[in-house]
Amino acid sequence: MHALRPKTTHPISQLVGRLFMGGLLLIGMTALVWYNEGRVNWSEVTANSRPITITEPPPDDLGADNLVAITAPITTSAPLNDNLFLRPGPYALIERTVQIYTIDDNETDPREKWVNIDAMPETYQPPTWADNQLITNARFINDTPYLGPYQLNPTAIDWPDPQPLELSAATVIETPFLVIPQYIFSGTGHFNQPNIGDIRISYTTIPNGAQMTAFGTLTTDRLLPYQYRRDQTFYRLFYGERATALTTLDNEYRNLLWGFRLLGVVGIWIGLLLLASPVMGIVRWVPAVGKLTNYILTFVMLFVALLWTAIVALIAIIAHNIWLLLAVFLLIIGLSSWWLRTNSQPKE
Repeated sequence: MHALRPKTTHPISQLVGRLFMGGLLLIGMTALVWYNEGRVNWSEVTANSRPITITEPPPDDLGADNLVAITAPITTSAPLNDNLFLRPGPYALIERTVQIYTIDDNETDPREKWVNIDAMPETYQPPTWADNQLITNARFINDTPYLGPYQLNPTAIDWPDPQPLELSAATVIETPFLVIPQYIFSGTGHFNQPNIGDIRISYTTIPNGAQMTAFGTLTTDRLLPYQYRRDQTFYRLFYGERATALTTLDNEYRNLLWGFRLLGVVGIWIGLLLLASPVMGIVRWVPAVGKLTNYILTFVMLFVALLWTAIVALIAIIAHNIWLLLAVFLLIIGLSSWWLRTNSQPKE
């Protein structure tokens, strides 16, 4: 019998694959850099919002196209619970997170650990509670949240991350499960020494009374999504005062801006290296200077990637700003007119 030889990829196929992936990365990362520079900086938009004081009537000149910022303690007109373990209480939002103690096979070194129940295989059957209610991750939003006298749309507004809820007899119904300040624990083991299959449940909430700032468009008694240009809306809720919300938005924008720029540089660099791999493969066999030349080419490609990203970003910034685009257009016309006049004069 002949031993079966492992399948090998033909060198031409490998070369085509590298070139294809390199070209794809160049196109994709260039598009990402272009998109990144055209994103709306909501910190600049909301900086022009009109602060609304809940103790005074809104200004008469306030229209449906005005962006406003309302700062006040959030309240609700009805209690909220999770229909499982929490007692009805003064919450605007509740999030329930369920974890199971299992063996994580996704790691190189499988080990026992707490895993979010959403990461379990589809064949896994979540545990149940009274009336066969599934114990799963869930979010519950109060139907009637208010900031001062203004009602919010609970399903349309973008909520901030809720804060951990301390569990006790005052917040949790009577249950045979172990209740500690951070978790509700159920299983055959102990909380500090769980067995496979044990579960723990935690809650985060946005309670009534939390000082918050919301951005949107104001009507008589409601705050609605703000329509920005034609295709984008802004309707968000933040902890704290208006100034804190503006700082949060500015940090979000800058972190994404530089994160995408860095990703663009790295992606374009890898794409260029893949496109240059045939040349680098040949140069590698040149005696004495092969490796050194490849090192130099690698750094040259990095410089080209930085320059490429900078040029695309600069063009995108101009293209996405009508005033900058107009200024560059007028500058080009002015320089062209000057060059034509200069070169049309007869030489002496």
